[in-house]
Amino acid sequence: MLKSIETRKLSTINVLTVNYLIAVVVAAGLNISDGQSVIPDFPFWFFLFAVVVGCLFIVNFFIFSKSVDRNGLGVSIASMRVSLLIPILVSVIIYGEVLNLRKLAGIVVVFIAMALFISARRSIDIKRVSNHLLLIALFGITGLVDSSLKVFEREMLGTATEAHFMTTLFLVSFITGLSVSLWKGDIKNLNIREVFYGSAIGIPNLFSTILLIKALTLVDASAAYSLVNLLVIAGGTFVGIFIWKDKVTPKEWLGLFFALIAILLLASFGEPF
Repeated sequence: MLKSIETRKLSTINVLTVNYLIAVVVAAGLNISDGQSVIPDFPFWFFLFAVVVGCLFIVNFFIFSKSVDRNGLGVSIASMRVSLLIPILVSVIIYGEVLNLRKLAGIVVVFIAMALFISARRSIDIKRVSNHLLLIALFGITGLVDSSLKVFEREMLGTATEAHFMTTLFLVSFITGLSVSLWKGDIKNLNIREVFYGSAIGIPNLFSTILLIKALTLVDASAAYSLVNLLVIAGGTFVGIFIWKDKVTPKEWLGLFFALIAILLLASFGEPF
């Protein structure tokens, strides 16, 4: 969807703003249908937490959209998804999940994959943000956003639903996107195609996040994040190649290979070692 937005020269900020508006409405509807208040009586620290993460959500989507256009779909998704290293470290260091040799090997391979992506995408165009910096930003911000889901699962799930959390996050993201769109003047040119794309992105954006939080209550973070990311990288790479005709260099193919190996190692299926 984001690749289509870039190629059709639509306003990315308008599409993302609509996406978060749709997600807020649906998440609030889920709360109401369950007999819950739309926004519960969260402590102040949680609302502050939600404001920061909500801003990161929309910033990350915007960076991802630009990276897809400049770096291709497969490489952008791979850089985004190997960021599972960050929430896994949060789960190990803060919440006491087991760190074994397999996960340590996976962490090393993550850095190898990122080094390959970055070296393959260094830009000499100093008039715009370098392509490799987009990949680094995707890695870091995605890792922080994914870590926030683990924090919510451990710290707040007993007092609020996943839909409560997403309502708060996406409301902040919507307000942020609307403010930027008003400031840039893009909102005046909002058209039906941007509304369509925003609506189409908003529903899966909401439910994929809710389902990931539910998965974190059932299995270790390393298994949950790894399975999701493995499928996203594989699917995104092939969509990029066959639909968008993305050109993947040998170094990037090697990076994709190491990314998949890292995810399999970090999943830690079977007996740990």
